[in-house]
Amino acid sequence: VQIGTATNWVSISAGHLHSIATQTNGSVWAWGNNSYGQLGDGTTTYKNSPVQIGIATNWASISAGYYHNIATQTNGSVWAWGYNDYGQLGDGTNTNRTSPVQIGTATNWLSISADYIYSIATQTNGSLWAWGYNGEGELGDGTTTDKNSPVQIGSCFVIVPNATAFCKGTQTTLTDTSAVAGGVWSSLNNRASINATTGVATANNAGAAVFQYTKGAIKNKYYVTVNSNTVVPSIAYAVGTVNPQYGVGGSFCANKTFTVVGTPSSGVWSNTGVISVGASSGVVTTGSIAGAASLTYTYTNANGCSNSRTIAGTVAACAARGVNNGQLTMDNGQFTMYPNPAKSFISLSVNSLMGAGSIIVTDLYGKQVKAQSLSMGTNTIDVSSFAKGIYFVTMITNEGKTTKKLVVE
Repeated sequence: VQIGTATNWVSISAGHLHSIATQTNGSVWAWGNNSYGQLGDGTTTYKNSPVQIGIATNWASISAGYYHNIATQTNGSVWAWGYNDYGQLGDGTNTNRTSPVQIGTATNWLSISADYIYSIATQTNGSLWAWGYNGEGELGDGTTTDKNSPVQIGSCFVIVPNATAFCKGTQTTLTDTSAVAGGVWSSLNNRASINATTGVATANNAGAAVFQYTKGAIKNKYYVTVNSNTVVPSIAYAVGTVNPQYGVGGSFCANKTFTVVGTPSSGVWSNTGVISVGASSGVVTTGSIAGAASLTYTYTNANGCSNSRTIAGTVAACAARGVNNGQLTMDNGQFTMYPNPAKSFISLSVNSLMGAGSIIVTDLYGKQVKAQSLSMGTNTIDVSSFAKGIYFVTMITNEGKTTKKLVVE
């Protein structure tokens, strides 16, 4: 016969003389014999049609025993009600319950099963627990003594790391939480290494690191993700009113303000020594005090892994730039023009350049006859249309300008 007209039943379990069931809305219902309160409705009155047990709508699983029931809720807690002479409810007493009582405070219960006059359950960490009648060793705890609260079966232990993921090149400590000291840690792949006794793991390669803790015949594994570090690109000096760097080893001009570019967004700047930088803006300021200085850019990716790049040098007064008749020297790099005299093309070789630059060619009367940008490497200038004579090639950079004489044949 159909029980009522409802069509939203999800799970059912039948005891000795009673039944329980859940609906899709998370409620739990019972009917039948209620001598020991196994229907959970707060009474011991028999019911010949389903009655709701309380008003909770977060029941996840149910199991009916002989005259008792156990159930889990969606928050991982476990509950019981009904006959309790042998402690099968697991609430620490031997008192019958006519409505659900929570078993302990744990919220990591996974599966449950109510038998004749005892109960058994597992937790999310893989451990197994039992309580109730134990006259023939039903509980599996090595005794024949009844238990009115859950006891763990066997010596399974749980590994709980202080992080579920860590970054390449960093360390984390894994600990076992089941008081089975004296075990040995090992790494089962090349993603990370681990100290056998302390559990300090060092991430080596991105991917899933597999660790094992061994105590006697018991072995337990744990998987921890190793995330890759972000890549911070090369840091370049921005174009400014004055180039901020000069000299060998990366020195910064004193009494200047400039910005640094070539870095991803959302990073953080920091500084050491006689230089300062805006943490988010990258605006750098140098004063008149000379000394050691460095700028560091640290970037953290979506996985929480950080990397950094540093510009290190000193703050010092900037030297004046000017013309050497044969060649131009700037920032310890050579600007060389050849051939000279020339007929069709000349090459301007630039070995070092900070910021933008331009090339201006004028005749003897100061009239501009050619203009183009100046860049690192070899700059080619077409002079094939020039009349024979003397010209002046001026190279302009953020640090100033210099001029060389050119003869076109």
